Amino acid sequence: MKNLVLGLAFVFGLLASVFCVIVAYDVWYAGRHAPVVTPGAVEQGRMALHAQLAQATQQEEQAEKLYWNSPGQLQILIQRHQQRIDALAGNTASSEIVAHDQQAMARLQQRIDELAAQAMAADQALKDEATASRLASQ
Repeated sequence: MKNLVLGLAFVFGLLASVFCVIVAYDVWYAGRHAPVVTPGAVEQGRMALHAQLAQATQQEEQAEKLYWNSPGQLQILIQRHQQRIDALAGNTASSEIVAHDQQAMARLQQRIDELAAQAMAADQALKDEATASRLASQ
């Protein structure tokens, strides 16, 4: 009877050890291989808006480089930013895009103001030069 009890204790101990090894392996495996979760509709929408922002940023950089010295074309770019802001009004997930557009509009308006100041300075320089040559010829 004593041997039977020792035998059963040994078997139960062995089974407990095997169980512990199995649990430890499952925990290790789960930590290394995280389950794949399909993003929900909100997350997919946010990812789509972020992708749209990245694509729009690339296109805008090219357009700004091309039209950097043209106030009329820069004004058109500002209007496009405003149209996108208006189209995204009420979409709470689009705050990143709206903020980007507002910053771009401010940057483009500053460039338009710089170009206008340069044009005014050039006109004033021409007027000053014409006045100086007229005074010199008298």
